[in-house]
Amino acid sequence: MTVDDTLDNDSDSNGSSANLDEGLFYNVSFLKFIALSFFCGGFYKLYWTYKNWVCLEKAKQERCFPIGKTLFAPIFIIELLQDIKKEACKRGYTKDLHGIILGLVIIVFVLLENIIVLEATDKSTYPFFFAILVDILELISFIPYLIIQKYINDLNIFTNPKLKINNRFTIITWVLIVSGLVLKIDMYCYYFDKEKQIRGILSEKAYMKAIERRIKSYWHPPFSKQSRDVVVLFTVNKNGTIKNIEVSKSSGDPLMDQAAIKAVNNSAPFPFSFPDSASSVDIEFTLN
Repeated sequence: MTVDDTLDNDSDSNGSSANLDEGLFYNVSFLKFIALSFFCGGFYKLYWTYKNWVCLEKAKQERCFPIGKTLFAPIFIIELLQDIKKEACKRGYTKDLHGIILGLVIIVFVLLENIIVLEATDKSTYPFFFAILVDILELISFIPYLIIQKYINDLNIFTNPKLKINNRFTIITWVLIVSGLVLKIDMYCYYFDKEKQIRGILSEKAYMKAIERRIKSYWHPPFSKQSRDVVVLFTVNKNGTIKNIEVSKSSGDPLMDQAAIKAVNNSAPFPFSFPDSASSVDIEFTLN
């Protein structure tokens, strides 16, 4: 039995197999569509698109190139919806699908999701937030698909009144859902850890920038024809006070070295705390 068979077939209480994909187009319940789409990372939407192209090919009795048009699904989604409507009209089902509007909405959601995934989750300082935002958009993006599926299910029942809606969760269905859930949790954990790391790095950079600005505001080096560097090492306590000030690398000019120590002393206490749980932190600072 193939995955297609497992996803699309049901069995009655006597164990006999009843094909649930006998409708004009792909037959699936709302709950099953949402669960598989959400936990399979959008791959089920591609599967759904492929199945409808296959059904359309069968209904039109002409080549529709299902695989190629599924791979470029956003480009051909409006064509798919318009052709579904045409086949429905041929069979006397006159309810409007609004294929152009629904297709454009789907394309917008695809663009939004890809922009966030490619830009925000990789480059933003809040990747965990944007990962959640992607899933929220994913859930909202189900709305046009559910409208389309409602149309398809009604059309299928119109053309085949004995048809049952495919709402059975088979073993493979549950395996796909559980696997997707595990991967989604792992993704959340990854982005959560990444965000904590990014925020910590940014906080450290911001702290060091603030230290630099404050010390340089008290830095008044003696006049010198040469540009010289002096490196000062000191410890900052949690309350912003400093201790253990020393010149770790002399400029060669005692007056400049003393001016550097004075600048550090005068800048303390620092009115901000460092981003660390430790009681103190050692800082090496270069003045020139």
